[in-house]
Formats: sequence, structure tokens, C-alpha cells
Amino acid sequence: MWPSGRTVATESPRTLEELLNWSRGPVRWLLSSSEMRELRRIDQPAAATHFVSRFWARRDPEPAQPGNTFRDTFYRRVEDADLLYGEGETRGALTDRGRALILLGPPASLRVASEQSLAWSPRGDRRTKVVVRELPVEEWIYDTRDLPVVLAQALVEMEESGKIRLSFMTGPDRTQLAKGEQYLELASRVALARPQAP
Repeated sequence: MWPSGRTVATESPRTLEELLNWSRGPVRWLLSSSEMRELRRIDQPAAATHFVSRFWARRDPEPAQPGNTFRDTFYRRVEDADLLYGEGETRGALTDRGRALILLGPPASLRVASEQSLAWSPRGDRRTKVVVRELPVEEWIYDTRDLPVVLAQALVEMEESGKIRLSFMTGPDRTQLAKGEQYLELASRVALARPQAP
């Protein structure tokens, strides 16, 4: 279970163990492969603190202004995801829907439907058979005009319709992303395309 009673926005790793735990948390959705390699080489607490400062500075849309609106929005969405999408012992920010909320924000509209899917089902005589099951599906629809400008510009090349859709197969214990991985990957990469801090 994730720690309760802590204000997520004020978390800043001070030790190597805290840095590893931080990297396994919701920031995993933002870490680039080069940042992951750099993180694995850190062997001093001061370097951990410096790494986190640079991590957020790289994503600061207005480095000349005090604060960091990207970081603040990120942690606000983490708190929302934790409240809305927890699955058993998994905190909401680490689920597929939590990831989508963190990276893209809330969808303009949400549709719940069901789709037919083939599945294997055991039979009484120890054999299996193919059956058709109705699976609940959640579809998140975004209007690219509601997304950050840098992301919307990158999406224009992928989606001419001006809308993107993510689909989640929902089950009793777990919900998983079925369609839309490319949009989440792009949102993570685009976060680094923001103006760089000096």
C-alpha cells in the first residue's frame, strides 16, 4: 500500500533508497531511458537530490518564473489518480487509467460500453472450449485542442480528426489499456520538449 498522510507534492528523495522508490512511483511515466540510465549510476545522496531538481527543471514550461506548473499539475493529477483508480493494493497513479490521467489529464468525454471477445473457458470434462464474453470497455476521448500546445502539435501528425481515443478493458480486479499506448508514450516524450531550464 502507498504511504498515507503524506503530501505527494512535497516529496523529494534525499537518500538513494528514496530515489529508487521515487523512480518506481508515478514519475516512472515521465522518466526517459537516458534518465533511467543516469539514475542507476547515482551513488551519492547529494547526486540524488540534484538529479530530481534537474528532472523537474527539464520539464518546466516557464523556467524564468517561480515554481513549476508542470510539476504541480503532475502531482495534482497523481493525487486524483490515487483517489479514483486504485486497484486492490496498487495505488491509482500506477494503474493504466492513472497513467492516462497523469499524462493527458481528464478526458473531454468518457464512454462505457461492452465488446465481445473470444476467451477460453474450461469445460467439466477437463477440456477447454472457446466462448464469447462481453467485456466492459471504457473509452476516453480527448479533443487535441484541450491538450498542452506542444502535445497537440505533435498529435496533429498522428490524428487528423482532432480527437484521440484511449480504450480500457475493465475487469473486477484490474483495468488495462487496450488502445492508445502511442498517445501516452508521445505525451511522456513531449514533456521533455518543453523549454529547457538554464
